Amino acid sequence: MKKNNISKFFNDFSESYNQKAFYDSKGLNYLNHIEIDFIKRSPQKKIETLLEIGFGAGRNLQLFKNKQINLYGVDISEKMVKETLKSLKNEKINLKHLDAESGLPYKDNFFDLILCIRALKYMKKWPFVIKEISRTLRKEGYAILEVPSLFSIHFFGLPWANYFLFFIPNFIKELAKNELQIIKIQKGAIFPFYIYKKLNNKKILKLIGFIHRTVNKFSPLGFISRNYLFLVKKGS
Repeated sequence: MKKNNISKFFNDFSESYNQKAFYDSKGLNYLNHIEIDFIKRSPQKKIETLLEIGFGAGRNLQLFKNKQINLYGVDISEKMVKETLKSLKNEKINLKHLDAESGLPYKDNFFDLILCIRALKYMKKWPFVIKEISRTLRKEGYAILEVPSLFSIHFFGLPWANYFLFFIPNFIKELAKNELQIIKIQKGAIFPFYIYKKLNNKKILKLIGFIHRTVNKFSPLGFISRNYLFLVKKGS
């Protein structure tokens, strides 16, 4: 998908994005918490500066409200910037409407923590973005990154998708190339997205959670799981 189309895609439902993407069903909220809980469990001591690339309507930035952290963000959607500013108007925040593939307008070794979740899949120049993340991340700083896997149920939806998928071993190599050490990997869900979108039955959701944990425990890295969350640390 072309950049102007991606921007329009997110502009068109910026006001309802968080609700439609994360909260419209118990299944979507389940997916939401896989990511949110991973962020919450990650190191958060001594964070003074935080950047999110592709912050959407501010779901993740909300986690850092009232913590005296200087929040920064870049997003390709102008309307997403406006929505997030509304919800974080009392915070120390600096949001920019720009394409991360054109480079991050920040100095070297600036951020303590960088988030990029559900965003890299729209960036054809993602290796350059990884390089920019490493450049702007301070030494021993952390980044939390998420990518969808090629060898998963995602593969069958590629003809209709507005994003692309990752061969996880190649992604890991790119991290190492940019001095980003993997601290933790979290495997994601395994079933098609529309199942979670329609799912509101607690018992079925509990069963699906059990299946996720069992399958992810035994499946090889880069296979079956729809997406992967990485906690990485920049070398000293």
